Amino acid sequence: MTILTSASGALPISLRKGETLVIRNYSGTETVTGTTAAREDASLALGSGSVVYGPQTGNASLVLSTSGQLDYSTVMGDPLPAPSIVSPIVAAIDTPVGFRWTGHPLTLRRTSSGIVTDFSITDYIPAVTNIWYVDPVSGNDGTAVVNNRSLPLRNLSTALAKTDVDQIRIINLTGDFFARMSASWNNIQPTRPLSVIVESGRFVSVNTGSSSMPTWAVNGTFSNVYSTTISSASATGVTDLRLRTPHPDLPIQTNKSIEVMSAVARPFRVLKKVASLAAVSAEAGTWFHDGTQLHVRAHDDRNLVGDTSMQPTLNANNGRYPAAVNNMSIYVQGVDFVGGRPFYATVVEASAPTGCSLYFNDCTFQGSGLANGLGIEFNMPVYMYRCGAFWNWSDGFNYHCPTSPAAGGAATSPNVIEVECLAYGNGTTGSSAASDNASTAHEFTNVIRLNCVYEDSADRVMVDIDTVHSWNLACVVGQASTVASGKECVAALNQCRMWLDSCQVQDGSNPKFASDSTSILRHYESGYVVNTAGYTGTVRAYLG
Repeated sequence: MTILTSASGALPISLRKGETLVIRNYSGTETVTGTTAAREDASLALGSGSVVYGPQTGNASLVLSTSGQLDYSTVMGDPLPAPSIVSPIVAAIDTPVGFRWTGHPLTLRRTSSGIVTDFSITDYIPAVTNIWYVDPVSGNDGTAVVNNRSLPLRNLSTALAKTDVDQIRIINLTGDFFARMSASWNNIQPTRPLSVIVESGRFVSVNTGSSSMPTWAVNGTFSNVYSTTISSASATGVTDLRLRTPHPDLPIQTNKSIEVMSAVARPFRVLKKVASLAAVSAEAGTWFHDGTQLHVRAHDDRNLVGDTSMQPTLNANNGRYPAAVNNMSIYVQGVDFVGGRPFYATVVEASAPTGCSLYFNDCTFQGSGLANGLGIEFNMPVYMYRCGAFWNWSDGFNYHCPTSPAAGGAATSPNVIEVECLAYGNGTTGSSAASDNASTAHEFTNVIRLNCVYEDSADRVMVDIDTVHSWNLACVVGQASTVASGKECVAALNQCRMWLDSCQVQDGSNPKFASDSTSILRHYESGYVVNTAGYTGTVRAYLG
């Protein structure tokens, strides 16, 4: 594509018989003289405002101008053939030149309906000999027998601690099951490779200090506030487990982003921390702890006397990866991690284990207390498929190496794949930090994001920093939830190398792109990509 602006004036273009002029208009109105062979069809992934002129029935001399900004190209033939007649175009996508992670497992193809892969997360389920079944409602830890579906355990934490477990299958759920204390993951660090698979319903691992729910009473000062006596350590967050809330509107609708929104499990409502009891009374969906009592006002202003859904949560580990076991592979499917550090993996670099890996399929990380949703500080592969990170205190998806970049380099950092993942609302529940993001990688991490949707974080939405290499394909990135300096949609910072391929980034009050003086942001078929004023890094097109 070639960029044309109003300052360029009228541009003469010569087309041969059979060639087509393809225009994508980002602002203003294009004017084309010399041909009448024009038609619009934005439905076949040419982009909003796409217009094609052709194929020309003979050699043509055209003149193109615009009152705003557009890009254009010439192609031979018809770029919009009838789908019923012509098969979808399929072309292999090569790893970009210079992308550090050349041995990644993805085979990627570009088609007329988007970018696709044959990647299957279930290929990474560890080998199974011994299965422990868990029935959270009717199981019995005392009488359970391995490989016997009729005699299941009751508690997930018991199964995770077994020394002979290869797979845990959570059975007989018909809806949401809220697992607290020993019924939840409960910070257990398994000692052998295993998978955790929820067969039906949803297993919700809640990080809480009590197996019972608080007793709420109407506050003596504000009648729309409900209070309970609980230690501040046991209430670093509050999640309303009454109902799952719908996902927000998409920043940009594509066929794939609509599919992702439909496929990823919906979150529960997380309340926002405010600074006083009066502030709770003034805003629905908030909470405050005065040192003795927890005060809340529900989003729906319901009466909380006798309520069993308004859940205080801790700032402790919920799901946990073991820190010192070699050749440890964990696969998790169908679990919602709510509160605390929803899932955390860290290691002391001096004694780092080897041969480790972590996989999530259809999981969510929600409502953290003073932490990230998924927090990885570990030199291992971390792959996810259709996972969500919602309303966490800090970042949604967060990746680090466990040591300083200079000390460890790429050998100590994770290799990450996010496929069709979704993140929003992160950093909006009370944090005052300056960098709460939807998805962010740090310190030599390699990350590939494919067909993901990120929006409504408190700060930059998709940002990679500190010598990260990130390759982002067909992602939809929205605006931050607030407008201010340093809240760009996409940012490459501090020696980052970032590639954007067929990404769509939402227009809005915040700038869309930032590349600082030591970083390079390369783009292909991702709209009009220009650096934000004040940033001096490289922004450059590449051939995808």
